[in-house]
Amino acid sequence: MKLLFDCDGTLIDSMGLWQKSMKELIKKSGHNLDTMSEYDRVQIESLSYADCIKYIWEHFVTGMSEKEVTAYFDNILENRYKNSIPEKKGAIETIKSLHERGYEMAVASSNSSALVKAALKRLGIHDCFKEFFTPDLTNLKKTK
Repeated sequence: MKLLFDCDGTLIDSMGLWQKSMKELIKKSGHNLDTMSEYDRVQIESLSYADCIKYIWEHFVTGMSEKEVTAYFDNILENRYKNSIPEKKGAIETIKSLHERGYEMAVASSNSSALVKAALKRLGIHDCFKEFFTPDLTNLKKTK
């Protein structure tokens, strides 16, 4: 049997970091994340890493270039994925147990492969996964 896992919010507890990072950047730009519509929230959650950053820049950030917004997220997220984002409770034990029992596993994420792989390597479960499916590797996205 083959198993497919999402990463953010399933294997690692990273959703709060995304929210905090967006909120701080949008606040710096003079806007308020609390005024974001439900439509915007759904759009952001379904986008690839690069498209998410572009959407935030286009709709909520003023006074910064797209390149500066990308650098902002890259710096914060890369550091945290490599060094401190915790696992979701029970994820490591579950993945290791399934791997030991011979299940083939893969990760599918709208995040970047570099961030996903960095977090899973640090948590010691990267090698449990045979394949990784991310927009930067597959050119596929959750949206059209």
